[in-house]
Amino acid sequence: MDNRYQQKRENYLVMLYFGPGDYLTRCVERAYRDFCRTLEGEGKSEESMKEEAVLKLVGRFWEIQEKPEMTSDQAAFDIWHEESCQMLVDHYNSGYRLTIGQAQKWINMTFKYIFTMGEERIPGFEGFYSFCHIPLDSIILEELEKPPYLIKNPWKVAWSKINHYGEYLDYQKRVREMSAPIAPLEMEFDLFMKGMNDRYMGK
Repeated sequence: MDNRYQQKRENYLVMLYFGPGDYLTRCVERAYRDFCRTLEGEGKSEESMKEEAVLKLVGRFWEIQEKPEMTSDQAAFDIWHEESCQMLVDHYNSGYRLTIGQAQKWINMTFKYIFTMGEERIPGFEGFYSFCHIPLDSIILEELEKPPYLIKNPWKVAWSKINHYGEYLDYQKRVREMSAPIAPLEMEFDLFMKGMNDRYMGK
């Protein structure tokens, strides 16, 4: 198949799934849909809160994209990640209550979508691939408790209720150790597809 036509087909699927707009903003907005059903609160309209948060989060991603030196520093990436989570939590503290669990899902799914889009569409992020955290949700937490991983879920609440960043980061560090030498996000791609398939098949 001519590569030009293949590219058109891929662009068609991207448009259907992510909608119009610049690619990075599409990823941030699509990742919002992966957790927004768990939002609780009232006050300022959810849509207005989301629009402001999207602008702030896109800015955070451009910020890290412009700092290639961070691609050699896992600790610096983790600090950026914690600060980004806290930025989202603080943004929502005037009405809707956003937890660390919801913030991590938003940020980590955005990265997952960025890499799904590919370097050609959203350049400058490939160097962060090995540092990225995996998006925690019920499927992934359940899969990681199974052999050969046996990473116990330390929380007695749903992932959307997680609200202590230190505990969250400790879990991500255990995942890193278990996934080595491959990137945690690479392992997550496989685990999520397996978990989704098992649920579909009723296993």
